Amino acid sequence: MKKFFFTLIFVFTFVTAVYADEIRVTVDGTPVDFANAPPVLVDGRTLVPVRAVFEALNFDVDWNPETQTATLLRGADILEISIGAGDFVINGQNRPLDVPAQIIDGRTMLPIRLPLESVGYGVAWDGVSSTVLVTSGGVQTDGHSATASAAVSPTLTPAQIFANNVDAVFILHTYDAAMRPTGGGSGFFINPYGVAVTCHHVMVNASYAFAITEDGREFEVVGFYSYDIYNDLAVIQVDGQGETFTYLVPGDSDAVRVGDSVFAIGSPFGEQNTFAISYVSRIVPWLDFGIYSVEDMIQITAPIYPGSSGGALLNDAGLVIGVTAAIDPTRAGVAFVIPIARVDSGTGEYTPLPVTPPSPTRGLGEILFYAQFPSIPDFLSVSPNATFIIGGTADDLGFVLSDAYSFDYVFIYELSFRHFVADTERFDALLEYHGFELQIIWGDYYSTVVYLHNPTHDLSVTYVYLWDLEELHIALGRGNALLEILMDEMASEPDWPSDSRLIGSWQSGDATQIINYYADGTGSVETLNRAGNLISTEMFIWHSVNGELEYIMGPFSGTFWEYRVVGQSVTFTSETGVSFTYTRVRD
Repeated sequence: MKKFFFTLIFVFTFVTAVYADEIRVTVDGTPVDFANAPPVLVDGRTLVPVRAVFEALNFDVDWNPETQTATLLRGADILEISIGAGDFVINGQNRPLDVPAQIIDGRTMLPIRLPLESVGYGVAWDGVSSTVLVTSGGVQTDGHSATASAAVSPTLTPAQIFANNVDAVFILHTYDAAMRPTGGGSGFFINPYGVAVTCHHVMVNASYAFAITEDGREFEVVGFYSYDIYNDLAVIQVDGQGETFTYLVPGDSDAVRVGDSVFAIGSPFGEQNTFAISYVSRIVPWLDFGIYSVEDMIQITAPIYPGSSGGALLNDAGLVIGVTAAIDPTRAGVAFVIPIARVDSGTGEYTPLPVTPPSPTRGLGEILFYAQFPSIPDFLSVSPNATFIIGGTADDLGFVLSDAYSFDYVFIYELSFRHFVADTERFDALLEYHGFELQIIWGDYYSTVVYLHNPTHDLSVTYVYLWDLEELHIALGRGNALLEILMDEMASEPDWPSDSRLIGSWQSGDATQIINYYADGTGSVETLNRAGNLISTEMFIWHSVNGELEYIMGPFSGTFWEYRVVGQSVTFTSETGVSFTYTRVRD
């Protein structure tokens, strides 16, 4: 091939300017010799002569002065870049350029990062040595990944970090097959072609998902490259409809140290692209949260809230070093970030949505229920003292509390009685943070049973502690386990008027109390003053079995009453022989 000798300059954009005679370029650690055409600085841009760099990479360089097109060839790779064009051609496919190719003062200027990345090289800036680092194997050649080699970049102001990166971060809205909202979170692009990163728990159960960029445009998420159920990560494909996106360049998350300044961009509570300044407070060697288990989790002080999951954590050079993922609901200012090194860069063909999330194999049996409902935490995430024994479906493990209700999954842990109270209190607090309500605690010499229910998602968590075995059995299921069990027990009483409510009253000092019994096992005590004005209302839960009424939560908790139904009246007799009669009233 005939070669035309000329000087081509590639544009490489940096945030801060340095003197041209200080700039160096290395290819896999070997300095590039520019002879009489060293890198130069023009209008704040560092321009790198193409011939020296690409010939160091064993490319042939051809220049067509008529079409003003540079052709770079090596093996099966053919790069074509034309002056004034907003894109370049790699192996017959058009790719966008950050800056169009141009001629300045008689020199041909070409952008360097995307052309090099398209043929499998990483490009980064080392601000300490003022060196452009070109590394082989840094990027896949199929156009899906865009990872830079580890490098130290110039320190930026918080305002610069936000301005330079906010366009790469988006808010995610997710929906089920019926287009009902399932939640959402945040995400960010890692290459210009729509490959993006978010958290696995953001995408779980999503049949449809949409990314809303900083400028308010909406793009459909059409599939995913990987769901990492261990590290709580998802690499997804956003359909740009031919447009390209601003993307984040990964930094070295392994170099993060306690005390480093870090910056988070995400959408807490749907407030799009909120910016938070923070510090690294700890590197957690291993953290379990929900079904996930992440090594070297980055703990930060930034306020991370629901909606922030999947957002970006940046270092002071504006490079992304982590994915915001979790908080400790029991402590303010404690948030956790997944290192960017755990992210699969997204290659090959993506899998279209919808998708059923995979079940992990880390010894938690049929844990798919946890994956589908990440608001239910894994007990191990709050208990340092428990040891997992076995998990699986309730049917497989023979777990039955009542024939009226069937749980989905059960997980059994060994837990010393000395740690039962403290560890389950933390579990309760985390469940309550996720919307679960404590319904009742039953206990005797042999066991303690705790029922919790999430009314928003209609999910139940029930756990049983066996004191003699020192075992904790945690059962998960859909619906309200406690009320279904109680309603079944009441329905088994042939004379109990479960299709109505009962109202009775008695005079107690200066007040009158009206007690309401409802067929779903709930009730209320209304206290009125002499004028008939309502003073207070207290709720309770009750049930009846074998002619006996038991109050199991509320102001009468722990008491038992025998009852007898005669027509529209029900007479209750306490353990001490006190009797009251109530009138049955239709709803």
